[in-house]
Amino acid sequence: MQVLYKASAPYAPGCERSIAWNDPALAIDWPLPLGQQPRLSGKDAAAPVLAAVAAGLRF
Repeated sequence: MQVLYKASAPYAPGCERSIAWNDPALAIDWPLPLGQQPRLSGKDAAAPVLAAVAAGLRF
């Protein structure tokens, strides 16, 4: 598999954001086998919920 994408600027880690994969507010029904949890990176495991991320954004 090959994935290509176009970016308008170089990667800027300070602009990166993530949200919790299992945030109840998103109500995503992930098809995981019963009792199984996904393997997450440390960064993804520590990701805040969407409401916390949105509260810190300036629009």
